[in-house]
Amino acid sequence: MKNVAFLIFGIAVLRIATPSILLSSVTIRNLFYSSSPEVASASLNMTVVAEIRVNNINFGPFKFGGGNTTLLYGNMTIGAANIYGGRVGSRSHGGMNVTMDVIKGDFDHNNANFSTDLDSGLLKLRGFMELRGEVHVMKIMNRRRTAVMNCSMLLNFTSQAVQDLVCQ
Repeated sequence: MKNVAFLIFGIAVLRIATPSILLSSVTIRNLFYSSSPEVASASLNMTVVAEIRVNNINFGPFKFGGGNTTLLYGNMTIGAANIYGGRVGSRSHGGMNVTMDVIKGDFDHNNANFSTDLDSGLLKLRGFMELRGEVHVMKIMNRRRTAVMNCSMLLNFTSQAVQDLVCQ
């Protein structure tokens, strides 16, 4: 009978899920962009502030080391920021703010569509974040887990804000 009780306990409590990362909000500051057909180059400068939430549904804390977050235009990295290690308690969530400076010039040498996208007023961006760590359950089980966030968004130059934010 004890074995059945331990089996049910193990299935219900000791099952370890991967924590999730949610992007709550994105704020754009100091947005400056230029597109010059005479020079055949374009530039983009801005500060991105992202509010990120890590959810842990496990019956033990999730301890993660440093990670990183990346902002992409097409396949080109236009911004990156380091994430410091932290801890999210059992069956809870933790939040953090990430600030990233984007200073990018001469886009047309790398991507011919950038000036066209600037002129349209909308720029399609992707954000990626990865946190590697361990979930500790009842001080007897440690399992490595990697939480991943992948988001797409549109940067609206008129409102200087992010719209159509979709995360997986």
